[in-house]
Amino acid sequence: MSSPPYLYRPHSDGPTAPQRITVVGAGFMGAQIALQAACFGFETVLYDIEGQALTRARDQLAEFAQAMIDEQVFAGQVVVEALAGLCLTNRLARAAEADLVLESVPEQLELKRRVFAEFDAACPPHTLFATNSSSLVPSQICRTGGRPGQFAALHFHPLVWYANLVEVMPHPGTEPRVTAALAAFAEALGQKVIVMETEHNGYVFNTMFNAFNRAALSLASRGIARIDQIDEAWLTVMRTPRGPFQQMDIVGLKTVYHINELWARLSGDPQLQRNAAFVKQYLDAARYGRNVGAGFYDYDDDGLISGLSDVAPNRQVRL
Repeated sequence: MSSPPYLYRPHSDGPTAPQRITVVGAGFMGAQIALQAACFGFETVLYDIEGQALTRARDQLAEFAQAMIDEQVFAGQVVVEALAGLCLTNRLARAAEADLVLESVPEQLELKRRVFAEFDAACPPHTLFATNSSSLVPSQICRTGGRPGQFAALHFHPLVWYANLVEVMPHPGTEPRVTAALAAFAEALGQKVIVMETEHNGYVFNTMFNAFNRAALSLASRGIARIDQIDEAWLTVMRTPRGPFQQMDIVGLKTVYHINELWARLSGDPQLQRNAAFVKQYLDAARYGRNVGAGFYDYDDDGLISGLSDVAPNRQVRL
């Protein structure tokens, strides 16, 4: 296995990382995390209750695998063997045979609570639980669960093998050994690890990233400028490879919507409500992001922008 310069080795004298991993949710992030774990030699299961989600995940995993090979993250044989050994299943009993269950389902609080309640009943007593939630804190999710001491957040960033950062967020009831084991697991996946001192909605990176996205969505939902103009303003001045709407297309508009809708509902903030309604227009038009070839932008077969959506090019959202 080759190892690029940005990956570093776990400490051999540190805590023992979980060895059997189940990733719950076969979407954009879940598939990445599962493949990364398999490439680093972990026995990995990717679980989803929907057979269609698993079918889509097979195609997406193949794309991720090819990207890993093209970018020389791993030797080709390592990726091929990892892909072949990765178990995709919709059987809860098979998925529950794990040392660590990492949830990566849509950003809906009750859904996440339901997932962990099901796995709490099915998993052996030693299994650790973690959420990849991008905005919820672990104490919100495990409040109704049966093993809060074995629960924390383990937040990855896309693309996992490129944006190699994991934020470990324990809640006040998380056992220190669990925090240490999750940090060891993240390090064993070649990630740089931040262990947060306290719970905080949005973690470290997303606190900055969500503020960036909120500003962009607010400009668009108020009809101040088209999304391509907003992106161009950022690209031109900051010299970054992508603008905010291009980046949100990569994250996926379902995730963007659920984050905005959740916090609009919890806060009652009218601007967040407008932003959620703005994104909802794209979901209603089945434009879910770059992974389906249509989001804020249209994309060709190579994932390159081929045009601008006409769903809401310059329309103020009124509540």
